[in-house]
Amino acid sequence: AVPRILPPGAMDFLGNMDVCHAVPAQDDPRAEVCWWVRAKDRAGIDPQMELLLLADLTPPGVFPLLARPIPPISSMTWLANFLSPAPQTQDGWWLLRTTGDYAENGCSSDRTEIWNSAGEPVLMGMQSVAIFG
Repeated sequence: AVPRILPPGAMDFLGNMDVCHAVPAQDDPRAEVCWWVRAKDRAGIDPQMELLLLADLTPPGVFPLLARPIPPISSMTWLANFLSPAPQTQDGWWLLRTTGDYAENGCSSDRTEIWNSAGEPVLMGMQSVAIFG
């Protein structure tokens, strides 16, 4: 299912993924996007390449706090640290969490974390995002 924070047509490449919300909807939204994700077709994908693709999957963590549809965005800087030389998970599922640490004047700073199905951290990242509109 397409995550509820996304308007129709946004991020159409999510059609290549199975996505499940890992945190239930809350009355008081947080600057956080947390999903269980897996690629629908993982055949032949190097696990580190898969993690790199997944690390860029979620919108910025501040998006759940926005009252209007998602504006265009662009990464200004992006960093990903792999925590395992050969990451593995059960049935292709990874827990992906993006947290907005700061947002002001059209910019946000986010942290991205990915864990395998056993709860082991496999990737930690950070990015600075320009939010237009």
